[in-house]
Amino acid sequence: MRRSRLDRYKKKHRKLIMLVQIIVIFYASIVSVSLLTNNTVAYYSSKSTVNTPISTASDWWDGSKLKFLGNGNEVIKSCSTIEISAEIKNKGKNMSKGTEYEVYYSSQEGNAKKHGEHIGDGIIPPLENGESTELSYEANEEGWYVFKAYQSVGYNDNYDERSVIWSKEFKIKCIENKQPKEEKETNETEDNIEGKDKEVTESEEQDDTNRDANHETDEETDSSDQTEESLPEDERLEGDEESKLEDGNEMEQGDQEEEINSEDVEQNQVNSGIEEEGEE
Repeated sequence: MRRSRLDRYKKKHRKLIMLVQIIVIFYASIVSVSLLTNNTVAYYSSKSTVNTPISTASDWWDGSKLKFLGNGNEVIKSCSTIEISAEIKNKGKNMSKGTEYEVYYSSQEGNAKKHGEHIGDGIIPPLENGESTELSYEANEEGWYVFKAYQSVGYNDNYDERSVIWSKEFKIKCIENKQPKEEKETNETEDNIEGKDKEVTESEEQDDTNRDANHETDEETDSSDQTEESLPEDERLEGDEESKLEDGNEMEQGDQEEEINSEDVEQNQVNSGIEEEGEE
């Protein structure tokens, strides 16, 4: 019974069933063709790969902000090697890692930033908020010096280029009195000649003085000898006798004065004895 109904349904809708079968076959064919075409293109085409970097926490901007302290330029008067230093401070968040700095030099005034020569570099350690450090360099030539510091990677979310800051400029100037070599040698030669002339003059004056003194002494000796020799022997004898007489008279006067003094003492003793007897 059921089969007869199915047969009747098939006979009645045979065209519809055939149409559905055709549609299904058509779509199946399209799907098959599309799959075959895609596999062929993939087989003959070249593969391209895109590398997408994955940033780590250390590559992100840590929020730090470096700034050099001090304004204006500094002039240092020195003719020898001297250490220059610039203080730098972190006014932002704590640094996650250190950064770089460089030193530039120029012999032309005020051009160290633009036309300076790179002569040194170093590392700025990680600084916490409000912490500062000093960057130093030993300068040994006259001219202008300046420090250049790099901000942390990604400063202000700019990852394409590094942001930099500059310190004040340092001017090294030697003020030593410089004389031309030839002039200096001439002055030294003249000083030596003058010194030698002075020594010779002083020595000659001293010799003349010594000769004059010796000459005067010789003259006095000669004159005294001549005087004594010119006197007659009688006069020399009389002079000796007169000197002896004068010495004898002086001795006699001394003896007389001593005798008078002794007599006065004896008289005083006698008077004192008489006075004592009168009192008794």
